[in-house]
Amino acid sequence: ITPCIYKAVGDDAELHLGFKGLDASSHLTWYHNQTRVYYRKSSTLLVEEQEVASDGTLTLENIQLSNAGHYRATVFNKMGVQQHSVTVSLCVLEPLSEPSVTLTCAETGVTLTCAEDDHSNMSVSWSKNRIQWKSATTAKTLTLHSSVIGAGENVSCTVSNRVSAKTSKEVALLCPDTGMLLFGMDFWTIVAIVSGGALVLLVLLGVCTCACYIHTRKHRRQR
Repeated sequence: ITPCIYKAVGDDAELHLGFKGLDASSHLTWYHNQTRVYYRKSSTLLVEEQEVASDGTLTLENIQLSNAGHYRATVFNKMGVQQHSVTVSLCVLEPLSEPSVTLTCAETGVTLTCAEDDHSNMSVSWSKNRIQWKSATTAKTLTLHSSVIGAGENVSCTVSNRVSAKTSKEVALLCPDTGMLLFGMDFWTIVAIVSGGALVLLVLLGVCTCACYIHTRKHRRQR
């Protein structure tokens, strides 16, 4: 199997003949799959659907998906004897667009989804605080339990294929609807702290009120 030369849609490509014996008397033919796209018999050019340089290199400009496939070249001398043959495989992929990370919150944690248009041969990786998250899954969906999530952490995902790589913007690990992960505390912890603070404040107000009342009565008696 001939290894692929990977190119993105819109790129240019040069497919090399790899034969140094090409001269003005040679018969050179290039095929794209089963279609002949170039044929030169000695100095006479009979087919030129694609551009070919003097050294036999086939040049493709502004590649599209339809340009993918097998390219085969043959060289014969003027006596009809084959001197060279080469096959080149061209794989054309769509360049990826920037993905986005969405959060779905639950009582036990959060689910992250790396959203991007589905492409074949695409891989996904995750980063936490701009450092590659090696222990994370390579799937588009990542589920985290609340016990492993720290305060102030941001995540992003990167999608890549053979011709491009794009990284999403960072998203904070925060669930505002439930208060989860706020400053590293869950909702009920925050409620307990706030409630406790309010209780202390009420006690202090009560003590101050009583002290003021006692002081006022004492002052009146002294008169």
